[in-house]
Amino acid sequence: MEYHLDVTKHENYLRIEFRGDLTAENQKQVIEDIYLALFNGGEKNALVDRRAGPLQETPLANYNEADFISDLPYIYRFRIAVLVRAEEIGHASFLEAVAVNRGVNWKFFDSEEDAIDWLSM
Repeated sequence: MEYHLDVTKHENYLRIEFRGDLTAENQKQVIEDIYLALFNGGEKNALVDRRAGPLQETPLANYNEADFISDLPYIYRFRIAVLVRAEEIGHASFLEAVAVNRGVNWKFFDSEEDAIDWLSM
């Protein structure tokens, strides 16, 4: 299955909603597309809604994803809140920690309200 990104500009952030399947084959392209939407959108804050696509299953896949994200140019300039399903929030903490340790300013949430509050800080 393919994927689609819906991008909506809000007052203080850019909302990027992911729809479709996140697979090993398209993972880097999805990340690059999200990054380009943020970079070209002119906002410093982003709310990335990944609830429609599950997180990668293995710690190695999560490590590789976080490593790839941390290598994106100027990624440290952005503040990114990532929405995941409630049952994935514990699993997301590893992905979050790896990227944060590499200078990525992001945090995972299962509550949209909490994510927006964090972006507004």
